[in-house]
Parts: sequence; C-alpha cells; structure tokens
Amino acid sequence: MDKLFVQEQQRLTDLFQQLTVEQQHFLQLQKQNQQQALQVKGGLAQDASLNMANISDNLDTFAALEAMNREIDQYNFSASVLTNKIQQLKLLLPAAYFSKIVVRFADEPTESETFHIGITGYQNLAGEDVVYDWRSPIASLYYDQVLGASAYTANGQTIKATIDLRRQFKIDHERLLGYFDTQLAVEDPLLIEVLAQDYQQYLTDITATIQKEQNQIIRDEQTDALIIRGVAGSGKTSVVIQRIAYLLYRNRQKVKASDVLLLTPNELFSDYVSQVLPTLGEENPWQATYQQLLTQTIQQILGPTTAFADWPAGTSHLAQLTTALTTITVNADLFQNLTNRLDTTRLLALFEQTPINATLADRLESVRLNLQQLLTQDVRTAATNEQILAELDDLTTAQQVKIFGRPRQVNNERQLAQYARKLRRYQLTELATQIDQYAWLDWSAWMQQLLPGITASLTDLVFVLIHSTKFNYDQIKFLMVDELQDYQLDELQLVVMLFPHAKLTLLGDENQAINTNTPGFDQIVTQLQVQGKSAHLFELTKSYRSTQEVTTLFREFAVDKNLEVVSVQRHGQRPELRSSSDFASMLADLNQVLQQENSGSTAIVTLLPEMVESIYAGLKALTPTLALVKNGGMTTKQAVILPLTLAKGLEFDRVLLLDVSQAQLAVVTPECLNKLLYTGISRATKTVQLFASGTVHPTVTAAFQAIK
Repeated sequence: MDKLFVQEQQRLTDLFQQLTVEQQHFLQLQKQNQQQALQVKGGLAQDASLNMANISDNLDTFAALEAMNREIDQYNFSASVLTNKIQQLKLLLPAAYFSKIVVRFADEPTESETFHIGITGYQNLAGEDVVYDWRSPIASLYYDQVLGASAYTANGQTIKATIDLRRQFKIDHERLLGYFDTQLAVEDPLLIEVLAQDYQQYLTDITATIQKEQNQIIRDEQTDALIIRGVAGSGKTSVVIQRIAYLLYRNRQKVKASDVLLLTPNELFSDYVSQVLPTLGEENPWQATYQQLLTQTIQQILGPTTAFADWPAGTSHLAQLTTALTTITVNADLFQNLTNRLDTTRLLALFEQTPINATLADRLESVRLNLQQLLTQDVRTAATNEQILAELDDLTTAQQVKIFGRPRQVNNERQLAQYARKLRRYQLTELATQIDQYAWLDWSAWMQQLLPGITASLTDLVFVLIHSTKFNYDQIKFLMVDELQDYQLDELQLVVMLFPHAKLTLLGDENQAINTNTPGFDQIVTQLQVQGKSAHLFELTKSYRSTQEVTTLFREFAVDKNLEVVSVQRHGQRPELRSSSDFASMLADLNQVLQQENSGSTAIVTLLPEMVESIYAGLKALTPTLALVKNGGMTTKQAVILPLTLAKGLEFDRVLLLDVSQAQLAVVTPECLNKLLYTGISRATKTVQLFASGTVHPTVTAAFQAIK
C-alpha cells in the first residue's frame, strides 16, 4: 500500500473518530437541554402565579414572566444550534469530504494551506474548520479544475491563489476506498466511475463531480435571467438542483426554501428530483407544474373553485388581451349579484364612481374597498337595528357559544351593542369573503367580451386575473423553470409577471421541444429583455448521461446537424433496431427482450402517448406475471412503460423505444419526429433498442446507417 494512501487513511480515521465523539457530545447536550427546558416550563405556573392584587404585584408578576420567557427563548436557541450541529454530523459521517485542495495565497506565497471539501462545512469543538462546505467561496477553486494560478471571490473581493494539489476521494464512513489527483474534467476518474454506475430510483447529487462549466452556472448570483441551453445528458437538472442548494446557503438569512419555486414538467419528474436537496441538508422548494401554478393562482385570487377546471390549456392570446383590456367597456353584464341590495346595477354604479383615468385594476380595487366599507357600516349600525337585536335574543346557548365563544352576558347597553356587532359581523362573514375573492365579477363574461368568438385558455384567464387584481407572488426570490423548450412565449410572459422580484434560471434543450410552435431560446432572450430582465445564455455541450454509442445516435436527430456534443461517458453496447412484420409480432419481440436478464432500470418509452394502453395490455396478455408498471417512476425491480411526455427529464439504464414504424409515424412532421427521437433515445444511459411494427421509418433507417 502506498505511503500517501496510508497518510490519507489515517487523516480520515482521526477525523471520523473526532466527528463520532462530537456527535455523542451534542446528542447528550441536546438531551440535557430538553430536560432543563421542560423543568423551566413546568415551574412556570408555580414560580410566576398570576398575582394581580395591586399595581406592584402586577409589575412583579410581569417581570417574573418576562424573565422566564427569556430563559425559555435561550433554551429554544440552544436547541436550534444543537439540532444544526447534529444535522451537520449526520451528513458528514457517511463521507466526511470528497476532495481537498492545497493552496498558496498571494500574500504568503511560500506557505501552503490545505482545505478539505464536503457536502456541508463543519467547525469542531476547538473552533477549527475541519471541513469546508462545497458552496463556500474557497471551494470554487476545486471546481475550477486547474492547477497553478487561480482566484476566487469572497465578500466582493477577488483573492488570488496558486493551487498545488487537487485531490478527490472515495470514502465510506471511516474507510478510504481510493483517491485521485486530477486536473481536467475529461481526466476525472471519479466522474467516470460515478457515470458507470447503475442509476438509482431518484436523482442523486453531483456535489463531488460538478464540472467547471456547471460550477459557473451554480454560483452565478448577478444575472436576472440565466438561460441554460444544454444538450441531452449535460446535467441541466442536476445543476439547477445544486444551484438551489447554493443559493439557499448564500442567502441563509434572507431566503427560505419556500421562497424558491421549481417549475417541473410533471409530477413524476418532481418526485424524481425530490431526494437531492434533503441529502445536502436543505429543504425542498415549492414545486409545481405550469398547470398546477395556474390552478393555484386562480384559487389564490378567487378562492376554492372548480368553475374553470375544464378550461383548456390551448392557445393563448396575451397580445390581443393586452389591447382589449385597455379598451373594454365595463357594463352590468360583467358583474354578478351579491345580495338583493348589492346587485349588478349597484355594482356598476360603484364602478362608475371611480376615477375614469385610473387603471382598470385600481378601479376594481376601489369597488372592492367600497364594498368592504359598506359591510363595516352595516356592522357599526347593528346595535340600533331592531332585526339584529331580535335575532340576538333568539340565539340558543349552543349558537351563542359558536358565535361568541361562550354564552352571552349582558349587563349594560354597551355590552349589548358589542354582542350585536359581533353577531352582524358573523352573519356577514361569507359575504366579506365573496367580496375579497371577487365573486361580484363574472369572469366568464369578461373573457367572452375580451376575446369574442375565441376559446380562452387558462393562461388567458390568469393573465386577465392578475392584470385586473395586481396579484403576484412577490415573496418568491428565485424561480427555476425546467424543460424551457416546451413553453410558449405567452406562458413565459405570464410566469415573469407572476414573479416580478424573482431571479430566473431557465433550462432546456431546443432539440427536445416536443410541443409544436415553441420559440427558440434567442426569442426567449428577447422576450425577457422586453419585460426588463437582463438575460445571459449559457451553453452546455458535454453529455455525461449516455454511453458514446447512445450519444452518437441521438446526435443524428439534432435539429442543428452541426451540433457539437462531447460524450464524456465510456463505450457501451451499440444501439439496436428491431423490426417486426406487425404490431402483434412487435409485442412478442418486446416481451422476449423483457425476459432477458438486465441489471439496472428498464423503461418502455412510447413516442406517441396513445400507445401506452395497448402495449401494456398486450404485454400483460402475453405474460400476466410480467413485472411491469404503467406511467410510474424508475425502479430496478420492475420495467416501466410510459409515454415520452412523462419520460422527459428522466433517465434509465435501458430504454426500449417504440413504435418507429413508418405507418405509426406518418402523421408526425419531420422536425417533430427528429425531436421525438432525440428525446426518447437520450433517456438511455447504457443501452437503447428501437422497435418497429412494420417498415422502419426512413429517418430512423438513415440514422442507423450513418452511425455504422
């Protein structure tokens, strides 16, 4: 065993023992803190009994309560600190660090300092930084992947340094499995070994193997809108998850996980990425699909409603709506009766009383405030309303408890007036909610008048709602949008409107734009600039997911035939094209392939979504005991069958792609077909097999001939 290995193993052993001892120390402190806090809380009633006999006693009692509250606050603070320490140790014990760098700083060029980098930082009981967080400024030197002169930024200052050593480690608790001294990404043995592994059920973190170009994206804190154009397998999704972890670390005092939104293509994808941040010690952000975001926004503005559940996602018309909203003639048809007194005529009158030169949103807000004021006046006059007083007298004891919290006790006229106002306020609760949730406006009528003769989409409706109410999610600080290539410009415009204060990270691959008529990324940059967002476009051309053979095949279907895709992966099996005479024969062939031994995950991916049911039923008919799950996530115990629309963003060791026959794909345009094939093939990390129920489509045949 070489001398360096022995030295590194000894350093790991010493640190692991230290971390284990300190873990027990903090667990014991946590237990003691909990016991002491319980004792203080238990003695609160005894030591600070409420003595309100006179002013002096009052002051003594309040002082005692305040002292105890401060003591309890201190215990709570200690509990929080101890919990954080224990969490750090829990994260570090399986692998305390994954790399180290040896650095000389410009102000002391003859002195070397060593920094060990892990998924979280840790300062021991002696106050020594034994591990540095991968998100710390000094760690960027590791990710820059160069030896010699370098620099990093900390607290706005550029610090020059010379990197003498960049070492990677494979660690399992206290055991050192190996180490590598590396410089360039293409020479990164740890990365190559990780890529060769079977993929797990969930996306895993790439903290130890972040590459230089990925690190630039993760650490960017200046750009309003960061657009990542990356080829299939370039790590776009992994990068954006690591970026969330980095931003939460860098903005710990100002940003919570709930202040970040990740827009995902579907719930299957959301589940797939859900485990990464918890393994890095961070909470998951708010995750939603675009359709879920629209539904939630409608409910935020209008309250719980199913009125628009069947509205189509369809084509949107934001440009037309923008013009129509400035010229709309507001009439009684756009309102809905709230009560007999607050009917459409009265509501229109309230609207017409608002300043004619104000914006539509301001005029509607003025109506809403006037309606609230009417309710307030109604409550104020309740004490002189004979009907309310009569209803107050008729209340049963149970009704009184429900409304007032206890049976009413009236000793004078002032108390009677208070109870009357409480009763009236209770009676008007539902009406007050309807006013706040704009139930006095007929939104379907608004859409018909704004878009006459046109079927409005949910995007159209939400655009009108936020334009009319000024609603937005101003608390969201960072917005991440995955699968950017599947968004229409109108949809992106609406998203930016909904999150005016958020910095954007948008990622995708135009070659995977399987929805029709979606814009190119250059158009998206222009749109963002129109909305006041400075945008920067990053290119990721290295593919880490698939073997070189799989990468070579999916590159044949790129829209840009000159697209450069650099495969970092190892060699593997050649892609296979399997043609059968008809659908039944193809199913039999597919069934036979599924019976073969295969390690890792297997996915049957259909290019057209309507094929899933017939293929699933056919395979189950051939082999009832076949371990096959429909529209599910990745698993190594069962094969999954799902349409390409659900497979987007996921990856599998083996992909069985079908049906690539000319008959099945005849209705697909050439450009769309290339994107479908590029996307489907690139889901595979190790092997891909294409199946046809008849004559193979010429586009597929040509691609296989080209890669021979």
